[in-house]
Amino acid sequence: MVLLKDILHGENEFSNQDTAHKDAVVPAYSNDLFRIAARALLSQGVGDGEPVHVSWVPARIEVLGKHTDYAGGKSLLAALRRGFAFIVHKNRSNELRILDAGSNQQIVIDLENQSLQTPYSWGVYVQAVLDRVRLNFGRVAIGGTICMIGNIPPSAGMSSSSALITGLFLSLRALVSFDSHQAYRDNIQSNLQLADYLGHVENGQTYRDLAGDKGVGTFGGSQDHTAIISSKEGALRLFSFRPTQWIDEVALPAGYSFVIGSSGVQAEKTGAARDQYNRCAMLVQQILLNERINPGGRFHSLGNLIAGEGFDVEDACMHLKACEDGDSLSKRLYQCVQETSVIIPGAMDALKNDDLPRFGRLVARSHQLADTHLNNQVPETNYLVHIAQSLGASACSAFGAGFGGSVWALVETASASMFKAEWKKRYLQRFPQWQERSAFFEDQTGQAAK
Repeated sequence: MVLLKDILHGENEFSNQDTAHKDAVVPAYSNDLFRIAARALLSQGVGDGEPVHVSWVPARIEVLGKHTDYAGGKSLLAALRRGFAFIVHKNRSNELRILDAGSNQQIVIDLENQSLQTPYSWGVYVQAVLDRVRLNFGRVAIGGTICMIGNIPPSAGMSSSSALITGLFLSLRALVSFDSHQAYRDNIQSNLQLADYLGHVENGQTYRDLAGDKGVGTFGGSQDHTAIISSKEGALRLFSFRPTQWIDEVALPAGYSFVIGSSGVQAEKTGAARDQYNRCAMLVQQILLNERINPGGRFHSLGNLIAGEGFDVEDACMHLKACEDGDSLSKRLYQCVQETSVIIPGAMDALKNDDLPRFGRLVARSHQLADTHLNNQVPETNYLVHIAQSLGASACSAFGAGFGGSVWALVETASASMFKAEWKKRYLQRFPQWQERSAFFEDQTGQAAK
């Protein structure tokens, strides 16, 4: 807990990384966002001497691991230095207010019935988190205000929706302390288990003994939440899924930065892109239900199937091609095998041996398979990759759910600003309609949620 005035005026107290409680201190690069949120709370009548709880929830970059998490595969992940600042003020009223300090949009929840009606699209995430908390740990009975603000482009592949779900959950936990609930202690005993659970909050599925609800309507996994909660500053971390496990990590190459190009084509998981996104997940389920490939349902994920003794990807793909929708099924399996078993292990080895040319070739192969086998790319993201390659990026790829979104490029830090400007210029020459919605920025790997 800190005082609101500490955020507004006490820079050293709020950002100093050398305190005895440094694990609970938010990163200094988030201070400006917290001050905006603090001023918004002041405008709501909260005194600057009031105690508040703060959480920093970063955006994430999926370096590799396209649609592999819910399939039980692997992903190479990092947090960014952009994200959401959350401030929670407890007032013990019968209302819970959630305020977006960036847009001044506000949702008010009557805690007697814990339902909400709002014209704002982000209300579906608020409702999903509130319903799941009530189902698993009991109703929220303590009022207050949750004020948030972020600098993540919305629906751009950087996990703004998963960051919102994570931040809302952490804020409610600070308000109600439901982590002392026996069901919580029995089922969520580590950060990786919390990430797994939050993935299930989003997709609505049951997690261990914690019953599921409707979620937000997408059939995703927990890759985003894992990156948000378990990343490490300066590192790319390798995880496997179902269940979520940390495997390895490698440092971001010295002297290099990420430049992000957000296409402006929004792929909102709860909007028009939802059915396309869910189709990628449903193809995985169809493969696992195939008796010839997975007799008796022995394997519960593609990751386990691929790692099983005697698995032959060529034979499996040939069999799937003869099935209904066989071309899509065989391509889906092949992409998952290549990404998990060939591209990601090779990329880790290349980074550990400072072989950036090989890393770049493997990343290019990953993007190519996303286009030809996942079929989740659009002309804009393909063109962003093409330009980045022509400008000399060491590696570049689209990332996120696809059907819009963003591309990352790994470039030398010294030339990142010039690269960004030229990348943006060339992109908007081809796609001027995205002038307002597109975004280009440099970033480094950042801290996990705190």
